[in-house]
Amino acid sequence: MSNLHTHTIYCDGKNTVEENIKSAADKGLISIGFSGHSHFYKDKTSMTEEGTLKYIEDVNKNKYIYKDKIQVYLGIEGDYYSNLNKDTDKEMGLDYRIGSVHYIDDGNNSYFPIDMSRESFNNAVKYFGGIKEVVCRYYDNVIKMIETQKPDIIGHLDLVRKYNLNKEYFTEEEDWYISKIDEVLNIIKKNKCLVELNTKLMNKNNLDAHYPNKYTIKKLLEIDADFIINTDAHWSDNVDHFYIEAVNELKNIGVKYIKILIDNTFKSIEI
Repeated sequence: MSNLHTHTIYCDGKNTVEENIKSAADKGLISIGFSGHSHFYKDKTSMTEEGTLKYIEDVNKNKYIYKDKIQVYLGIEGDYYSNLNKDTDKEMGLDYRIGSVHYIDDGNNSYFPIDMSRESFNNAVKYFGGIKEVVCRYYDNVIKMIETQKPDIIGHLDLVRKYNLNKEYFTEEEDWYISKIDEVLNIIKKNKCLVELNTKLMNKNNLDAHYPNKYTIKKLLEIDADFIINTDAHWSDNVDHFYIEAVNELKNIGVKYIKILIDNTFKSIEI
């Protein structure tokens, strides 16, 4: 097992870097990567600029301390509006970057979170005049992020579904939604992106509550996309959250290999 999507007290996580490393080692993970939320002035849960420097120092320090117990990697979850890229990755000394979209904007410097709360999501739907406009703007940002920022991993690809798990806003079989997903998949294929299976919302009563959904995973298989399993841990105990169940879900869908970061390389592991 390996998890590269881990949050700490430097952003909205509940545990320290060291506490997460110890938990990962105790649970038998071969590697753990940290992905603090990149600084974005509109996002109070993201790392501050000063905090980012301390975060980098902390991860690198513990990477050395625990090198004989577990492989530790320095990453970041780069929000689209933080405008991170390969050059900024090098400046920070990152081992990898997860690219994620958490906001949409109206073009006039007004930003709307799509996963902060149901209330804020409803406000966005109302502001933009309907769910279709919100969803399309979200995926447009995903496309622009992939093409211009070139992340190593695409984080929770269809996060805009967070409040739609019970199909409260739209059915994900609608033609307009499928068409938009196909548009994103074409960009993923063109850029050969590594796609995260995010297990954060999975629970014993709903093993389907993962990002992306099964339909999109099957479509990703058709374009030979690579997958990586991440738990999006905000607590140290969750570094392996439903990891085995996610492996089984992928196997049942037809995925044969996943990527794991080992020895500073993304390697294909048969599941």
